[in-house]
Amino acid sequence: DMIPAFAGAIGKVSLVAAFAVAWEQAYAIRYPGFVAENIRLEMVVASLILLISSACLLPRAAPPGTLTPLIPMVPLMAAAGVHPLTLGLMIGLFGLLLAVTRTLPRIVALNTAGTRGGILMLFGLLGLNDSTVKLFAWSEPVGWLLPVALLSSGLAGYLLLTHWRKAYLTVPVCLVVALAVSAAFGRVPQLSTSPGLPMLDFSWWSVRWQLPVSFGVQPFLAALPFAALAVVMWPLDATAIMTMHEQQYKPYEQKAVFDLNQTFLVVSLRQLIGVVLGGAQVAAVWRSFLIPLGVVRRPIPGAALLLALFSLSFAFAGYPIDIAMYAPILHLVLVFGVYVPMLLSGVKAIRHKSDWLVAALVLTVGIALHPLAGWLLGIASGQWVRLKTRRRR
Repeated sequence: DMIPAFAGAIGKVSLVAAFAVAWEQAYAIRYPGFVAENIRLEMVVASLILLISSACLLPRAAPPGTLTPLIPMVPLMAAAGVHPLTLGLMIGLFGLLLAVTRTLPRIVALNTAGTRGGILMLFGLLGLNDSTVKLFAWSEPVGWLLPVALLSSGLAGYLLLTHWRKAYLTVPVCLVVALAVSAAFGRVPQLSTSPGLPMLDFSWWSVRWQLPVSFGVQPFLAALPFAALAVVMWPLDATAIMTMHEQQYKPYEQKAVFDLNQTFLVVSLRQLIGVVLGGAQVAAVWRSFLIPLGVVRRPIPGAALLLALFSLSFAFAGYPIDIAMYAPILHLVLVFGVYVPMLLSGVKAIRHKSDWLVAALVLTVGIALHPLAGWLLGIASGQWVRLKTRRRR
């Protein structure tokens, strides 16, 4: 239970940091300590909900984590005038409605294998590009050799762990590699976040985000397509992890596999609570916890309890936040803990030539025009291919 709990806590800090940094840069937020304090807020909110749900009342609900594929889209959302509060509220309400009515499986059914694979590969490639560019920008005072050494060392570690079937150690290994390599170049994390408690009230939006809150028609229209895409990504992300769990758990252990409807009920509530209090992230399943949990084949409640305790200790102590949001750690965790596995999952999802054509369309349109356009065109072309196949039969 300790392995997935520790990996999940480290991964959570890094992923929330990535969201907070993306919004901070997109909207030029200048509040001192915005990123670190937002991480503290999100960690406490996630931990308290986790203790109530997965650790106690809903033992088959996967812990609510972070929708990492949406991070590279933050600049696009900001350019479209999307307010983070409006976006978060819409995602939470959409998710709550779909979870209560149990319609998430129907949405998944609209996405053929080609569409699912294309979307996963698209977000994987966008994420890889985003993290690589930011890592090189951070390393600019030192030169190109540092990011190359970081990525090469991270890749070597990832390949070795995959070969040894120890992929659940990816996040801790990324942490060690990032600290060791950057220290060799004379760069170390600055510990400036002191111990403390988060600010848990709506004033986050006026005081720290410094963004005017509006509930008019225009903000909701701007956020609508991105909110819809985020909710569709929920079951795609969860289904990939659930499939992995079903393959790894023994037949008599299948009851330990998480339940989708319970999971997204909790994720939706966590999304609404987090965004009202000023959280920067978009909620989803806790990938950095669930992947190693499946490898060690443990039930959710016990490990979830430890995960909550680790996360609370990180949030209250402050200094672990500085370490986990350190740029080399942040981007190595994103690259090898999220984006590369996402890219590989997309490739594995495609089995037929027709699926590859749909996936190529999603990738081309998504990169050239917009990820939303790629997804919608992928759904349309996937359904056309599916209909054509049925007629032949």
